[in-house]
Amino acid sequence: MKALDLDDDGTLEISELISNLKEFSRLRRVKAAKALRETLAYTRRTNTSITQLFSRMDADGSGDLDLLELQEVFRR
Repeated sequence: MKALDLDDDGTLEISELISNLKEFSRLRRVKAAKALRETLAYTRRTNTSITQLFSRMDADGSGDLDLLELQEVFRR
């Protein structure tokens, strides 16, 4: 709560919530763009297609990445 309370008055106003959500969204876009750049660089370096890379991450072969599969990817 303290991190979200931008004016440190002990309450969370709608303006603070909106500001925090905008910043979260911006940071998420920045991180997603970085992850995409790094993924594309990896595929170029290793001559691996995105499909091959996805198949390696999709441990159960479901065609979707679940939280556990993503955690394993990030752990590696």
